Amino acid sequence: MTGEEIILLAKKKIEEKTKQNPNYIKFSYFEVRVTMNLSEEDTDEFLKAVFKELGEKYAIHYKGIKAEGGNPNVTLQNNELLIAVMDKV
Repeated sequence: MTGEEIILLAKKKIEEKTKQNPNYIKFSYFEVRVTMNLSEEDTDEFLKAVFKELGEKYAIHYKGIKAEGGNPNVTLQNNELLIAVMDKV
């Protein structure tokens, strides 16, 4: 996939997930690598695009890194790649 295609996919998936729950967004390994059929490289680019898109409004828990102001009770499980929790205004 091209970088532009990955950014568009990230925006589409974020939109879908915010309709389900605007306060909590999660991307699992299965969803990204299997369902979306992204390669390891595309997965990294996808997660970076999600991080960039959500970083202003959400605390992002990503590959073991907890964003400043994030909920200390949120921990990524083995099958989770990214969790975004609405806690920034």
